[in-house]
Amino acid sequence: MISFFGDSHLTAYISANKKYAIFPEARMFPAPQGNFERATLAVSNEKISTNLPEMQEHFQKFGQRDSIPLTNLNTLVLVSWFARPFIMWALLGSTRPRKAFLPMRYYDGSPGQVPISEEMYHSFLQQAAQFELPFLEKLRENFHGKILLLPRPLPASMPPYMKSVVIDRVSIEIKRNLFEDVQGQIQEVANKLDMIFVPQDSKTIDENTILTKPEFTAGSVSMITGEDHSSKEYRHMNTDYGLVMLERLRNLL
Repeated sequence: MISFFGDSHLTAYISANKKYAIFPEARMFPAPQGNFERATLAVSNEKISTNLPEMQEHFQKFGQRDSIPLTNLNTLVLVSWFARPFIMWALLGSTRPRKAFLPMRYYDGSPGQVPISEEMYHSFLQQAAQFELPFLEKLRENFHGKILLLPRPLPASMPPYMKSVVIDRVSIEIKRNLFEDVQGQIQEVANKLDMIFVPQDSKTIDENTILTKPEFTAGSVSMITGEDHSSKEYRHMNTDYGLVMLERLRNLL
């Protein structure tokens, strides 16, 4: 038995599995990001439960349970658990003032770049996991099956305030290096906790921008309303993306 647990990015997996039945027996337990931020998750050797009624409602809607059963489960897939691939873009201009904060090894002196220490750089990246690690550690203690970590996908575009000269002046080599650093840090967490890190499939990534290819976000659906996102949506992925990742999981498992 396999179950999926994630935030609104899980919608791509739900739609793809419904259409193509890659894992016909899978249960999906999604909850909007706002619920994750407010919820308390409790883990025992029997289940993952939440004190938040809204999250329980989403569990019941898709998984027919108000908690995630761990008994008779051999594989748990955590979708969008790590935001670090998106966090890397914060280093490149989402903070104020609009500067690109780079470790010295990547700093090339271009206008708009600010060199920072390695310690500060890794501290910044680790902030993305400060709320995730305690749950993952507790889960690993109580669940002895396979746990797969799928990070939040790269966005397909950037909001206008990040499409600044600062971003444009950071070379593709630096962006690629930052992305590889982020991937490496998630892999370290996975290794430490005996979990399997499944990075975003390379066929969905534009190597010229280190963003998700637009065709994998067009037509994405809102978890809340069930309707298509607007044409300006760039963070959530569509059924085609979900299919790529589900097929990758099937081959891995």
